[in-house]
Amino acid sequence: MFCSQVLFAADVDGVFVRDAIRKDIKAIYQRDPACFSYVHALLYLKGFHALQAHRIQHALWKRGQRLLALTMQARISTVFAMDLHPAARLGKGILIDHGTGVVIGETAVVGDNVSILQGVTLGGTGKDVGDRHPKIGKGVLIGAHSTVLGNITVGKGAMIAAGSLVLKPVAPHAMVAGAPARVVGQANAPAPAIEMSQEIVDGGGLAGGPTERFLSFRGDMSNRDLEEAMRVEAARKEREKDERLSIWDAEECLDSSVKDLEECVEARAKGSKKGKKMRTMQADMEDLPDDVDWYI
Repeated sequence: MFCSQVLFAADVDGVFVRDAIRKDIKAIYQRDPACFSYVHALLYLKGFHALQAHRIQHALWKRGQRLLALTMQARISTVFAMDLHPAARLGKGILIDHGTGVVIGETAVVGDNVSILQGVTLGGTGKDVGDRHPKIGKGVLIGAHSTVLGNITVGKGAMIAAGSLVLKPVAPHAMVAGAPARVVGQANAPAPAIEMSQEIVDGGGLAGGPTERFLSFRGDMSNRDLEEAMRVEAARKEREKDERLSIWDAEECLDSSVKDLEECVEARAKGSKKGKKMRTMQADMEDLPDDVDWYI
């Protein structure tokens, strides 16, 4: 009864839920290759079921019917092995693929067209009340068994690799991986959640590489801008290499010049000694008497 009151209500919540359901079904059909029809999503996929149950719970929570919302959440959590707090705010066009083990905390916010795989946790840190859960931007792809903790922002179009532990904000269109997560490249699509592609443009570059440095200046770069930035970075490295080679050549030339100079000085010294000896011999010959020419 309370479900129909939300679904068919003429208020803002009712309109939002109906529109969100249509976009959620469309998202599953377009992004999940295992889903062969809208009916398949509607009848058999528990990620979709738990998400629509949450939308009802959230509407009840906003109306002040919190006990009813929490009762429904407890039952849904038992049936589908997913724990979505009724107060969490979820956008439209969301895909929760497989769904088992997904946890979304009370103050979490998930934007439109986000894809969440199994085992994902959007959790808080510490025991403080208030805003303590992640804020996920539009078009974000969150890989399986990833954990995002604290009141941090994951920028639009970002991608979180499977098994990551995210503790710091993520720039738009960046890909992070690892525990703790760090930037490893650039998402290969403006909205990775739509493409469901977990590849990176950078070829697996590590943090501190050109991608991360350029993202720190401009987090909302397009793929074309990133490619140009990487070309500039490669040219800079090539110039540095040429400069190092030039310095090495100069040093080698200087060493060679010094060596040549030393050899020259040594040769002059030897020549000087030889010349002095020849001059002495010539002087001695001049002092000989004329009748001993045969000696010479």
